[in-house]
Amino acid sequence: MPRIGDIPLEEPGGTGAAVAFQLHEPCARQVHLSPTTPWIVELRPRHRVIVARTTDTLAPAELLSQGFEICQRGLDLVSVDEQRTLAIAQPGRNHTLFFRDGADRIVRHVYVEQLGLGMEVQITVTDKDGKTVPQPKRAPPAWHPSFRFYRFSQVSKDPFEAYRNLYLAFEAALDSLCPKNRREGEKAWLLRALNQLDARVHFAQFVPPGITDP
Repeated sequence: MPRIGDIPLEEPGGTGAAVAFQLHEPCARQVHLSPTTPWIVELRPRHRVIVARTTDTLAPAELLSQGFEICQRGLDLVSVDEQRTLAIAQPGRNHTLFFRDGADRIVRHVYVEQLGLGMEVQITVTDKDGKTVPQPKRAPPAWHPSFRFYRFSQVSKDPFEAYRNLYLAFEAALDSLCPKNRREGEKAWLLRALNQLDARVHFAQFVPPGITDP
């Protein structure tokens, strides 16, 4: 019988399907509950995993979607009933599915890791004799309020918070070029500022061909 640690992925009798997610921390004791039929949710001590089993036969995508919701309901019940809060860690990037494809029993483990790639380039200017031409030192930029929002956007682990700060950085930079008037609505100011900026940088070069109003 397929299992993760001591937790089985298959119901007795060899029916159904299961999904498992990693938790941020292990569970303190065994939990066996049914948030909704035909699902069973199980957690065990010292296991950083939550498993949801069903007697239904589900396709992988449906199993993942339904199983995630059932696991969330199970953790909701544990939080209220036992005053212990547990959370699923990166469900889209780390989970295990158990399902059937005809006569085959399949265990599929999904783990996605982000790998950073970088490159450093150094350019040296030389004259016709191969001698290095000294370049003027680049002056550091003057501080601007938009820099704070930009930095926050880069260090945030939450994509929604990162997007919000990146937009605030753009908004602060735009406001310094085209200040917002008192009692001017947000939309009216944004359109006025963008049209004013378009006259300087020509947005048409950044949009697909055929767009008449960038």
